Amino acid sequence: MSKKGLCLWLLLLSLAAAPLACDQARSKFDQISLGLTRQQVEKLLGKPATVTGDPATPTATWTYGKEKLVIQFNQDRVQLKQLAPAERGKGH
Repeated sequence: MSKKGLCLWLLLLSLAAAPLACDQARSKFDQISLGLTRQQVEKLLGKPATVTGDPATPTATWTYGKEKLVIQFNQDRVQLKQLAPAERGKGH
């Protein structure tokens, strides 16, 4: 296969995988309910990409393709969850 053909194949493959990442983010988001412990969330999602804020009420972020899951904890339990567009250039 030529280099040009290989590049085209890789481009098509990445375009086909993009909706899967969005579906994965939505599926993960739907599994999280208010009141889950941080340990339960990390068991479902793995370690977050980032954790910011006060240690008593940290905000954790997981990124899946073009979407990110943002979860705020209060006393180690889910207080708020949000599914939002990821910043450009970021990925899981």
